[in-house]
Amino acid sequence: MLRSIKEIKGYRIFSDFMWPDDLHRFEKFNLIYGLNGSGKTTLTTIFSDLAHCRPSNADSVLFDFDSGSVNGKSPQSGNVPPIKVFNRAFVQHAIFEDPAKQELAPVFYLGEDSVEKQQQVAKLKHRLQALEPDTEELAKRLKADQRSFEQYCSQTAASIKNALTKPGGKFNNFNRVEYVRKIDTLSSTDLKRLSEPEREELLGVAHSQPMKDISKVSLPSIDYMDLIQRAEKLLAKSVTASVIQVLADDPRLGQWVQSGLDLHKADEERQNCFFCEQELPPGRLDELESHFNDELNRFQAELDAEIKQIESAKSTIQNFQLPAAGLFYQHCQDELSKYAARWSSSKQNVSNFLDVLLGALKRKRDKPFEKMDLRNAMFVFSEMAKDSNLLLKIVSMFLDASQSIVAISGLQDIERINALIERHNAHSASFGKRVQEAMDRVADDMTLESLDEYRKHSSDLERLSADLKSQNSEIQGIKTEIQKLEREMRQHRAAAEELTEELAAYLGRSELSFQTSESGYRLFRYGEPAYHLSEGERTAIAFMYFLKTLEDESFDLEKAILVIDDPISSLDSNSLYSAFSFMKRKTESAAQLFVLTHNFQLFRLVRGWLKKSFMRKSNPDRHDARIYLLEPHWNDGKRRSTLANIDPLLRDFDSEYHYLFKQIWDVLQIDGRVPLERYYILPNVGRRLLESFLSFKFPGKEPRLDELMAKADFDPVKKTRLLRFLHAHSHFDRVSAPEHDLSTLGESPVVFFDLLDMIKTLDEDHYHGLVASLK
Repeated sequence: MLRSIKEIKGYRIFSDFMWPDDLHRFEKFNLIYGLNGSGKTTLTTIFSDLAHCRPSNADSVLFDFDSGSVNGKSPQSGNVPPIKVFNRAFVQHAIFEDPAKQELAPVFYLGEDSVEKQQQVAKLKHRLQALEPDTEELAKRLKADQRSFEQYCSQTAASIKNALTKPGGKFNNFNRVEYVRKIDTLSSTDLKRLSEPEREELLGVAHSQPMKDISKVSLPSIDYMDLIQRAEKLLAKSVTASVIQVLADDPRLGQWVQSGLDLHKADEERQNCFFCEQELPPGRLDELESHFNDELNRFQAELDAEIKQIESAKSTIQNFQLPAAGLFYQHCQDELSKYAARWSSSKQNVSNFLDVLLGALKRKRDKPFEKMDLRNAMFVFSEMAKDSNLLLKIVSMFLDASQSIVAISGLQDIERINALIERHNAHSASFGKRVQEAMDRVADDMTLESLDEYRKHSSDLERLSADLKSQNSEIQGIKTEIQKLEREMRQHRAAAEELTEELAAYLGRSELSFQTSESGYRLFRYGEPAYHLSEGERTAIAFMYFLKTLEDESFDLEKAILVIDDPISSLDSNSLYSAFSFMKRKTESAAQLFVLTHNFQLFRLVRGWLKKSFMRKSNPDRHDARIYLLEPHWNDGKRRSTLANIDPLLRDFDSEYHYLFKQIWDVLQIDGRVPLERYYILPNVGRRLLESFLSFKFPGKEPRLDELMAKADFDPVKKTRLLRFLHAHSHFDRVSAPEHDLSTLGESPVVFFDLLDMIKTLDEDHYHGLVASLK
């Protein structure tokens, strides 16, 4: 059992509270009375922190239990019994109204746990409403991207198929599935891309048809060095004869004369010249035969034979033909063209060289008596040619021993062409295999070409798919959590009929009824949906639910402390009495009870119950119940509150009216200057006193204070001053706010003298009765 609150430091209105020495300890039943603003909410907040084992926001709070002291800054380390607190915060947290949709009544959720769960449900549903459209849009995007990806794969597969389609070909039915399979295979390899020429060559192989073998070519065997050496010997040779100088000097003339000599030798009887028909001079034929003797004839015959051999070699070279390009596979044709062009150049070089060599030998034939140098003779002939520079270069190459005759004559090109023929023939031998390899390599290369784009599509899809999976997982988690929370709320939900009966018992009337709905309740008033509950109805429902929680199997009421702050609000007297009776029945078995109120009717009902049942007149020190008063005051410019034993007037009289009169009376009896802080709550007290008196004096409906004052037959000046003062400094059921100018309270004695004078003037016997009751 809690016996006292030893101290409260630095917390709102309890800035420096110490338990007074003359203050009774808390007992089993405790009633605390105080006007609004006197610290009731602050006190229940301290109790609520203790109930939840939350460290208090106060600088210091010390509780004194039978079992020992508990520090409010670290309550979890103390031995704190179960505590339940009903206050304004409980009302806010214990009832949640979910607005109705269309014609349905609003759904209410009762209990702090249910309210918290329903608020979680509301937040989760709000999150769900935000997620679901996003998820639908994400699913649409994913579906569209999947279609786009599939189209991309299909189009790429079609490109590969179109590039490699051929009768009976492997890729004639190449499709998206096979393309994706190939992508998966190639992704794990380090295969390199083909260059454009490489791909074109392989495409040529892929689309080629099987071709016949080609025979190798064989270049005519010509010993160029032997030709050169023989020519050198012939050119250097000189014929011994009786030379007729004019014929030796003029080769054309010599040839003409030699031809004529041969004609005359064939016709020995002829004495006249065939040309001029003149008689030949005696000895002329012998002279000519000495010039054109047998040695010269043999030498010329030798030259003619060499010339004929060189002309034959030239003819053989010129007539030599390479295989046609069309006989080769397409992938060999470019290489063939390159070597063929080289061979053509080499062929022309050989032909030109042989022409120069022929020219030198023919010149020697014309001048058989002249010794010649092969190099000079060939250069002389070359200079006379049309492309003299080119021929000089060719002749130099052939005559220069440092040059390779094989290279000059094109033999290397022929060898390369024969190697190409071998490749062609080998390709024919393994045509099917090579075509398939080429097609596979081109397909691989085209696949690799698309790999980056494929990966981008795939990555985008994976990201969208992961986002969608995450959101679907979150949505499913939210739905699961909502189902769990609603299931838990349904499990702790009392029957609607039971709540209806208890609410009727609490209010003393049965206009409101509950119906179960989902995990909460729908509330009806006379069978119609109950919209816009009043503050009093909300408080009543919350308090009824609070009392209902005391019956929970997990809660031991006989070991618990209950703290109840103003459980009624705006209830009429009948409902107030019903609510009090309901509360008393539900709480009297608690280990300890605290009731705090500013409502005098409730105070009087609880006080009557405690005095009758738990407060022994014969032995006041051993009461099971105590009654306290929260008294606010000003000290050192700060508003503070303290807890005191109840004033005897409030304890013994059945009306708050007597207590209010006493508050005004006591201040006016003080001689000398009174500190302003003593006047702080008096305007509120004076207003409530005046309203009570005038309402009794002029019964009827509940008119405004100025309307009641208008009915009073009293000094108009004093009435105006009194009404102005109360309007300025009282705030109905609240004390004045701190920002008000307290210096104006200095006129309080004059105003309150006017107030008592007004009561005395309007009902002198009543006034004297009140004064007598104070004694």
